[in-house]
Amino acid sequence: MRLDRRFDNLLSSSFYTNLYALLLSLGPVYWLPGVSPALLLILKSFLFVVLITISVSALVVKKRFLFCGGKPVFIIFSFFCLASIPAIIFGEFSQSVYHVQNSLQIFLFVAATSVLIEYGRVLVVARRAVFLFFLFSSLSIVMMLLFPDYPNPLNQQLSVANTGLGGSRTGWSPAVALFMPWAYSLGYSSLFMSVLQVFVFASNQIITVGRTGILASLVPLFVLGALSKRIKVFLAVSFSLVILIIYAVYNLDDLRLNQGGFDSLESVNELSTGRVDDYVVAGKIIMQSPLTGQGFNLLVNAGEGAYPHNVFILLTAQGGILLGGSAFILVCLGLLSGLRKFRSSPIKQASFLTLLAGFVVAMLEPKFIFGNFNNSVFWWFCFCLCASKRV
Repeated sequence: MRLDRRFDNLLSSSFYTNLYALLLSLGPVYWLPGVSPALLLILKSFLFVVLITISVSALVVKKRFLFCGGKPVFIIFSFFCLASIPAIIFGEFSQSVYHVQNSLQIFLFVAATSVLIEYGRVLVVARRAVFLFFLFSSLSIVMMLLFPDYPNPLNQQLSVANTGLGGSRTGWSPAVALFMPWAYSLGYSSLFMSVLQVFVFASNQIITVGRTGILASLVPLFVLGALSKRIKVFLAVSFSLVILIIYAVYNLDDLRLNQGGFDSLESVNELSTGRVDDYVVAGKIIMQSPLTGQGFNLLVNAGEGAYPHNVFILLTAQGGILLGGSAFILVCLGLLSGLRKFRSSPIKQASFLTLLAGFVVAMLEPKFIFGNFNNSVFWWFCFCLCASKRV
């Protein structure tokens, strides 16, 4: 009984919530000036292990099993793991191990977040995580303005102006998009703070010219305008659209919108920087091996390699329609749960918009949600908030 109470005190403490918030905010951050990327990775791994150990130990002591979304989510995720077996068997060893590790991290994190929700600490964690990531994003902006050529230690050919504090532009800009809805929709911060956060987040995306991240930030904003009945929200969305059009017109080269077009498949392929060809090759692979895929390898068909920039197409080509289908159903389940409760509370609204932003990223990037736990850890946190009936 005493041990039970100790866990209650620990799980309700600021120590636990601060560690959780730090893990969520550090997820997309891969380097800091003067800090070794390896040290940051060790810190994130340490935070994850500590939080999982505390949460799982609490479940063992209390003799309970909690999983956000209950049986439907647990069954679908379990099916996703089972459907991965053929791809693991036929895949390259290192990639297969990475997939197993990533899936295990997601499973344990969802269980741990279930404990956090049980103790009613999610809002505190979310607000602190968003604020901490805002600080990291502010540091990124300062470096971009003062030292734009400061090299990224993970890739010396790229600078902070190209990648922010992430490993690449395609990782940093989408990660910023996940936190963006919490800046303008939660309603717990002052107007000045909300505007400042949106400005800092948007500036990170504009300077790095991350097309996917910018789109992933705009889609939730437009959905908010469509679902909200408040005139000021509609006006804010309309104003944002005007700003976007002006920005796109003056930055066609940087956004690579002046290449290709929509008049032919070749033009669309040029506009998408060769991604249509990857989709075509992946489609052929899926037709040839619909149940097993080619395994967790570099996709090859008739000597032609492919790396489709779509999480669900990539998973289907690697592990078959059962793997890709279960991943898609799991994401849609979270989106539908959030949509049903969209107007119930600000935290549900912000969580749903984050899930929507992540879905947009997953449709345009190959390693998101199911492919890189650190980059998508905040997405999974919001997934738990949408799927849970206790938030």
